[in-house]
Amino acid sequence: MQQINGTWHMWAVMMANHCGISSYLMNSGVVHAVSSAGVAGPYELQDSVLPPFAHEPDVCRAPTGELVMIAVADSTLGGYSSCTCESGATLPSCVTCNNSCMPAAKPTLAIASDAAGPWKVEPIWADGHGENPSIWITKNGSVWGMSRGGNIACYASDWSDLSTWTHGAPHGAKTSLSGSPDAEDPFIYQDDDDHFHALLHNLEGPHMCGRQPDCMVGTHAFSEDGLQWQYGGLAYTNNVALTDGGALLLNRRERPHLVFHEGTRKPAALSNSAEVGGPFGDRSFTLVQPVVSAQMK
Repeated sequence: MQQINGTWHMWAVMMANHCGISSYLMNSGVVHAVSSAGVAGPYELQDSVLPPFAHEPDVCRAPTGELVMIAVADSTLGGYSSCTCESGATLPSCVTCNNSCMPAAKPTLAIASDAAGPWKVEPIWADGHGENPSIWITKNGSVWGMSRGGNIACYASDWSDLSTWTHGAPHGAKTSLSGSPDAEDPFIYQDDDDHFHALLHNLEGPHMCGRQPDCMVGTHAFSEDGLQWQYGGLAYTNNVALTDGGALLLNRRERPHLVFHEGTRKPAALSNSAEVGGPFGDRSFTLVQPVVSAQMK
């Protein structure tokens, strides 16, 4: 998500044909939505950016103003056709494709000079490595990318020159986080002092919380230089405070992203892929939770 000229823009996954997250390998595409009411929405759907299969979009701004999206995308679905569902949940009659038949995750860049597009799609590399990609473009235009497990998955000295994009950290440095806790879905960013941080989905606890309170699903990591990382502890749980004084208990809360006020590194909100579960099945949605105050240093 980005704030551009005061308007909030969201690039999120939408499941085609009213299906749930279980059918994401056939139905997942990337769409663009806009809110002029504030970061919490409501958002109005604008257009489709990447058709199925496209997943895990992460959009950042280059120092020169361009919007740079990284996602995993593959239009060849291995013979699996899209599901057609009802009420946002995947029907039992839908033959879903699970991770065992997932196409090779192919990190793909999409670049636009305007939120409305057009987007120029650029495959980064062909060998398919880079699940759960997230990138951060620094003030000098270099790119730091993180993938599943908290590994530094890519580095580029110049975001606009694809020939400088390489796997792993600069100079082959070892940067992986400890294997405990296990984590996925990183979101990498820098604070005002240019120190690196990441939010990740914690996999040490249950992957699905069953709507039990205080499931420790979000974890924080930090680094002064982008190379040496350590965990900073719990970032958030599956318990979401509501403005009416109640709480929303989520079965799943994954894929964290911090949303920053325009032109700053001050967080305005935390967004997640979310699922209530229970009678709602695998119906999923994008949760945007405003940040009242924070010191991200």
